[in-house]
Amino acid sequence: MRTMDKRFKKSENGLIAHIYEHISVNHVENYLLSKGFFDSVDFRSWGSTYDETLGNTFEYYDEKVYEEIKKAYLAFDKTTIPYEDIKWAAKEIAIEYRRPLIKINRSITKEIDKLHQIPWQDIEDLPAIRGTYSISGRTVYSTPNIYYGNENVNYFNRITVKIEIKDTLYKNCLEKKALSALLIQILNMNLIQHLRNRYVLYDNAGSWNNENNTISHKTNFSFLKTNRPSQEDFQKTCNDFLSHLINDDNKEEYSPFVLRVKHLLKEHYKDFENFYFGLRKLSDITDGILIGPKGWNSVADEEIIKELLLGATISCEYGDNLISGRD
Repeated sequence: MRTMDKRFKKSENGLIAHIYEHISVNHVENYLLSKGFFDSVDFRSWGSTYDETLGNTFEYYDEKVYEEIKKAYLAFDKTTIPYEDIKWAAKEIAIEYRRPLIKINRSITKEIDKLHQIPWQDIEDLPAIRGTYSISGRTVYSTPNIYYGNENVNYFNRITVKIEIKDTLYKNCLEKKALSALLIQILNMNLIQHLRNRYVLYDNAGSWNNENNTISHKTNFSFLKTNRPSQEDFQKTCNDFLSHLINDDNKEEYSPFVLRVKHLLKEHYKDFENFYFGLRKLSDITDGILIGPKGWNSVADEEIIKELLLGATISCEYGDNLISGRD
């Protein structure tokens, strides 16, 4: 059964809380990835900052994943957060805010460390609190050691990443088409993890398309103009990611990713509540397909999963305008 680990901390400043949220979620995610788990297969994660309070959520199926989540937090709590990690998160937030990062100095480590020393609390212990956004916008965008300028989209641009799977692999099989949509979503979430560790970016605005009976998904990644990678470099990063995920450098016939997806479908998709997509969402994506545990089990097969993944492609489109929103 899908279960959640939810915890929070309260800071004296909303911006410090936001930076710490980015750092803490990223640390736990990377810890889980290093243990052979995959986003949206073994866990899902997100962080949120509400004024001075930050909250992290990790969703999981297996108790062994939960044990690793706890170990990840313990390891993080013992870590001295380096200035470079703080600066990276601050740059991500600059893109998220669409505000240039004007100033940041090393003394910010003291502000982050102060919050770092506060123990995590379970979400069940969260009292009623009042936010402060309406009182002082400056609280959100500055501290003595960091300051963002005014919102200005002209400092930023984007790369739109499209993931699709050849329709010839599933057009005559409803179960394979449903699985293709799920695999595209899983690929997208793991690609986001991969890219976040290589480039300073912010992912926003995703959209599904089912034209000509071919399912595809687009995600828009925003960059500071001066930091956007070349198209050749970025495309190669995406291609290498996909190749490694499917083939695992040809060490075995089926990669750990393929085997973990099979495990997900066979062991955890016995229950409707565990599905990544609700019936309505998947139906909208696939032009009307409904699928239950029996259908998922029928495609819980290494050969089918790998065949569909080998038909996946990632393409990149460069643009100068930003696109708002999330799917």
